[in-house]
Amino acid sequence: MEKTKTTKIEYETVTLKVPKAIMKLLRDSEKSLEETATEYLEHSLVDMVRADIETQDCFVPTPRGIVELYNLDPVFKEITGITVFKA
Repeated sequence: MEKTKTTKIEYETVTLKVPKAIMKLLRDSEKSLEETATEYLEHSLVDMVRADIETQDCFVPTPRGIVELYNLDPVFKEITGITVFKA
């Protein structure tokens, strides 16, 4: 998926423990995945949070409130190409 850099997204660096075998698989698969292991993990994490909000399985306040409070639609659109609540 081609990303268009239209919105400035602030990032935070975190330390994440991932089993070595998984990281080796991701690094060895970068060519077929067409993204780096880091990009794959970023996309997967952001998309999982987006999906949880959309299905209303977790988080309080309301899903729409979360998206608006944290200004998440630009993040979802930039990284996954999907928005949760269309304007």
